Amino acid sequence: MVHHLGRWAVIIISLVLVQACSATSSIRDAEIVLKNGRVCFSAAKRDQSSNDGVQIQALSVSGPRGEQGSGGKPPLMWAFWVEKGQAPLDLRSENCVAYGVLPPRSEQTVMPKNLQENAVYSVFLNGRPSSAESVLGYRAEFCVSLNGNGDVERLVVVPLDEKVQKWRYDLCTPLAEK
Repeated sequence: MVHHLGRWAVIIISLVLVQACSATSSIRDAEIVLKNGRVCFSAAKRDQSSNDGVQIQALSVSGPRGEQGSGGKPPLMWAFWVEKGQAPLDLRSENCVAYGVLPPRSEQTVMPKNLQENAVYSVFLNGRPSSAESVLGYRAEFCVSLNGNGDVERLVVVPLDEKVQKWRYDLCTPLAEK
């Protein structure tokens, strides 16, 4: 009986430890702004204010939402990673990575494609604040409207409707009329 109870104790303790470990890791919201006519990506504001900044190893933009690329996922629109052996990108509140502009010491893995009006895109920044081991990266969804020259005129970061736990994709269709 004691041996049997010991086995259950080990199982319960293991489950509690697994739950605690998984609860400490997170994907946080990316910040997306329109800066000098370009969509610009950064980490969550709460992490940007840390003294150490945010260390980014890679960035990818995929979409449009609903289209399928290889593996049944939306195609990559632009992607890069920091070259092997190089220090990660240090992002702070005053800077961001502009869509299609390759940062120094980085290798472009997918050339930037033109963003389409009213299409929903997803960005993922693989990185974390220097002081937070538990953050796995930053993610957000967005859409744009374009002017007559094809330049980004307006940016909408797609919010999550907390009441119904659904993304507000309706804010992007059609964006130009809103």
